[in-house]
Amino acid sequence: MDAPEHPSDSTERLPDSGARPRRFSIADGIFSESAIYGILLVSALIVVTGRGQDGWQVLLRVAATVVIFWVAHVFANLLSSIGRSDDFRPTTALAHGISETSGMLLAALVPLVIILLGALRVVSNNSAEWAALWVNVTLLAVLAYIGLTRRGSRMWVRWAAAAGAALLGILIVVLKASVH
Repeated sequence: MDAPEHPSDSTERLPDSGARPRRFSIADGIFSESAIYGILLVSALIVVTGRGQDGWQVLLRVAATVVIFWVAHVFANLLSSIGRSDDFRPTTALAHGISETSGMLLAALVPLVIILLGALRVVSNNSAEWAALWVNVTLLAVLAYIGLTRRGSRMWVRWAAAAGAALLGILIVVLKASVH
């Protein structure tokens, strides 16, 4: 079986049946560049919107912004697929764009649930924001490590990527600390 040129290619060449679209899997969405981007986006939005705001305002602003960014990424993916093939099908390109960028939405779920706990006053808004940021640092490291494990990368590459991803999250935490 021939491997796709890039892990995000939408088709794989199968030996007996020609090209078939890859099926979407939640794991593909979670361990993707769009998930890493989504976590960083949510973290930055928490820093910007969480400055003394009501928990519901933070939750709604972060969620709405993530959805808008996701729609923009789907649209950009659709536009970039025009002209790549003589057999362009908008619905196929749209499905591919949704699949490729789904990680952004999936990655936002955990920190948004934590922010929701603040909005519901289970914990303070400030505690929820800090918890969401530190959970995101952990998620960045874990997603990088597992994502590269799934690709068969060497151990040192996995650890280096996990450290690099976590460092990006820590930089956002430092930004929050400096803003407040």
